[in-house]
Amino acid sequence: FNTPSYWLILKKMSRFRKISLALAFSLAVLIGHPAYAGPLPFNETWLEELRQDARRSGVSEETIQNRLSNLTPMDKFPSRDEQKEFSKKITLADYLRPRVSSKNIADGSSYMRQHGPFLRETERKYGVPPQIIMAIWAIETAFGRNTGDLDVITSLVTLARDHPEEEKRKSFRLQAIAALRLIDAGYVQLKNGSWAGALGQAQFMPDNVEKLGVDLDGDGIKDIWNNKNEVFASIANYLANSRLGAWQTGQRWGREVVLPPGFDKHLLTDKLKYQAQKTPDEWSRLGVTLIGGKSLPSENKMTGMIIAPDGPGGRIFLVYNNFKTVMGYNPSYKYALAVHMLADAIAEHYLTRQPSPGLDQ
Repeated sequence: FNTPSYWLILKKMSRFRKISLALAFSLAVLIGHPAYAGPLPFNETWLEELRQDARRSGVSEETIQNRLSNLTPMDKFPSRDEQKEFSKKITLADYLRPRVSSKNIADGSSYMRQHGPFLRETERKYGVPPQIIMAIWAIETAFGRNTGDLDVITSLVTLARDHPEEEKRKSFRLQAIAALRLIDAGYVQLKNGSWAGALGQAQFMPDNVEKLGVDLDGDGIKDIWNNKNEVFASIANYLANSRLGAWQTGQRWGREVVLPPGFDKHLLTDKLKYQAQKTPDEWSRLGVTLIGGKSLPSENKMTGMIIAPDGPGGRIFLVYNNFKTVMGYNPSYKYALAVHMLADAIAEHYLTRQPSPGLDQ
């Protein structure tokens, strides 16, 4: 019974009905006629409504019939608490260790040197530093080696039906239709992706391939699967147009800080939209300092928020606009910290050509 559809059904039922259904399922298994084995099949009426939405979006009948027929739902998908970047069981140190590793630092530096001319050109156009592109590439797909092996349409349609949050179900439905449009447009690589439908070496959702992918060679395909230059340009374009604020050239992402005794913990809420935004001078007046007790640099033109990924007893950071920009890629404090810390280490390694001590050492 360990499937999202089953538990979603149980969640909506009364306690008596939950017990009755569970007993019925158990009895069916015992007598050799399982009432539920694996994910529940798609209801044809529900699928036809999805097909109608796809038609209205301009998807061809051939693609609709080929990709929205005879579908078997995904076996399972992780809940938010099971995703490492959101799990409270995974500490920041645990999360950083395999990502800000000596190998990722050295490989990122090597790729940065190998693709230096194009990355510098990309930085001139979009303002995004090469080390940030390398860090996202590393964390998302291990420099393009792990791009996912699940059927994207199956994943997205399953999530559109089974995700526990209504807004997410609506979003995944739109993503499924965007993926069908990409198939119509000739994206033959669309077969495989992540469990959530993310695609290619850049791990873009389908609508972001349409909106933010970059086609450099004019072949009509924003090739984030095989063309590294288009992967890098697409990542940079994504950050330059992030839904949480465009990348600001020349601005730092943040710094580690120390809070004074009695600091108002309500200013550390883990909900991004509720975060308090203040200038470093304003945070200084509240007693926030750098590690070691030094005062924050005086600055009144930038604003930042204080985050505590492990809670008030863990490491504390003052982060600025570019930190939130990266969160547009993945709305997790741990993820954005990993990207920026790895990027800093890659840049240092690139400049010194000396191995940096990754967190796996």
